Amino acid sequence: MRLKHIAFVITFILITFANVWSLPPLKSIEKLRPKGSERTYLIKYKDEQAGVLVSKFDGTAKFEGVNCYRFSENYNLNLTPYDVDYAITTINKHYVNKKGYYVGDDMSINANNQTQKLYLYNKDENLSGHFKRGETIEEISRPLEKNILALDNMMIDQIEIFLAFHNVYTGDTIYDSVFVPQLQTIMPVKVAVVGFEWTRYGELFDSAYVCHFLQPNDQIVYYTKSRKVIRIDQEQQDLHIHLYETELDRTAPKVQAFTFSDFIQRLPLNVTYLIFAIIFSSMFLPKYHKTAAIYIAFVLGAAMLFIVKETLFPLQKWFGEQYLIPGIKAGGSLYYYAIFPSLFSGLFQEAAKMIPLLIVYLWKKPRQEFSITLGAFCGLGLGFVMAGWFTGAAYQAGGLKIISLAVFGQIIMILFHGVAGAAFGYGLNRGIKYIGIIWPATVLIHAFSEYLLVFTQTKALDMSVYGFLRILICLMYLLVIYILIKKGR
Repeated sequence: MRLKHIAFVITFILITFANVWSLPPLKSIEKLRPKGSERTYLIKYKDEQAGVLVSKFDGTAKFEGVNCYRFSENYNLNLTPYDVDYAITTINKHYVNKKGYYVGDDMSINANNQTQKLYLYNKDENLSGHFKRGETIEEISRPLEKNILALDNMMIDQIEIFLAFHNVYTGDTIYDSVFVPQLQTIMPVKVAVVGFEWTRYGELFDSAYVCHFLQPNDQIVYYTKSRKVIRIDQEQQDLHIHLYETELDRTAPKVQAFTFSDFIQRLPLNVTYLIFAIIFSSMFLPKYHKTAAIYIAFVLGAAMLFIVKETLFPLQKWFGEQYLIPGIKAGGSLYYYAIFPSLFSGLFQEAAKMIPLLIVYLWKKPRQEFSITLGAFCGLGLGFVMAGWFTGAAYQAGGLKIISLAVFGQIIMILFHGVAGAAFGYGLNRGIKYIGIIWPATVLIHAFSEYLLVFTQTKALDMSVYGFLRILICLMYLLVIYILIKKGR
């Protein structure tokens, strides 16, 4: 009962103060996006599909002898079907340094069937390069400060870079100046952060800062705590831009190289998860805290992340690409197609907790009470590393605070994994009939808690309500397992 009260109080505080947390500036462009990540933005003119922007982060590069980072941009907008004489295709390699400052561009533009090329590089506080239109070449050489951000119209990754290197919080107004490569000039920027709200983009929803750009272009940019621009509204031009993303894309952990430096930076978050894992383990620990087997079970449970990562996530992605996305585009129900990824999650994660237990049982069947403790530690190990896997990159990038609803949700899942593991240990000890009921029931409960997420996408549930429901499911499951084990004893 006490745990339930604490959970509700913490969640209430998190929800109440979520909107006032600020998003501090990044220290390195490497933390903005993983290498190889690609984003697709659909551009609508008067609610009709009129263009697309594809942005890819290529990682490290060298441009005019300068070590830097490269973004590949491919932008296409055609308004001629709407009686507007405007069609443009831009293919660009955009270069920035570690702090996001402008290094250069290698740009090809086709505007209304006229081909232009722009090649710029910023070196030693001097902008150099050339502009080519047809057979005419114009050499460029002028002073330009070394530490300046770039912001070309419609290049959304550049908007992300600009916001990522500023402190963003509701009520603030950001003043700065930027270099506009296509115009080869410096322009003032004024951004009013007018709110933090639940925002729709495409078929998905997310919480985002509402950033009203008053200069250099009048537009409203929706920017999430994970440092993604998910939507842009340019009302004066009747243009609306949405990030094209599936639920699987959004929830998949960021893929990037993991170094010792990353480990150190994520240490506070992982220590938080470990502290709660230790607190939860106290329900099973007292009698066996000097037994090495339970700590081995914890490590084995943690090692199961590799199996989950190499099986569950590829399977969910495959199903999304082959069935979920085509099915929804064809008019199918999201409620139907979401059943399968949720069921996969329950099956694979609960199977991962069973593997270490089965290894122990094949070696030597433990006593019932010790079996429950072993199972709990297997589950806590898996829950601990999965929590760090899902939230570590976002925390390291500055898009996630330790005191947040997302972290609290992962703490609840650590408890769920530990209780499920204890139930499996109890069931295996009692016999095939018991585990044959407990394991499938746990899979269905886990799948149902994952499936509830689809109701937030259709706006049938608010994220705070979704969080409460997952907490409630976990606590009810804990109560049932407690009664079952106590009765069995």
